[in-house]
Amino acid sequence: MDRTLLSKIHNIYTFTGKLIDLTKAMENKNLYAILLGGKIRKNHLMEDHHLVFVVAENEKEARKLAKKKWVVEEVHVDGTQLIKRVDGYEVSLKKSSAEGSDFEINPNYSL
Repeated sequence: MDRTLLSKIHNIYTFTGKLIDLTKAMENKNLYAILLGGKIRKNHLMEDHHLVFVVAENEKEARKLAKKKWVVEEVHVDGTQLIKRVDGYEVSLKKSSAEGSDFEINPNYSL
């Protein structure tokens, strides 16, 4: 059987009795960088910040999802950025079979 056809079949699953093509479902999803602010400790005067990435259909949904990724006192969104293109490269999303997120952090960021 043709690999392309197998790939298309793999991308189709049943949800509430309807067949949905996951490739088309991802067309409405966007990558957002969300800057969160919040207090790490209760009664602490200083605020800390955390940058998270989320996949969402719109900014409102992205803000809601981002807040769930960092559990601190008084978490709020300080900024959002829709990411469509970076340094001349288009950003596209492809559904992964793995759940969650996978990031590599450079410990030498200040060098």
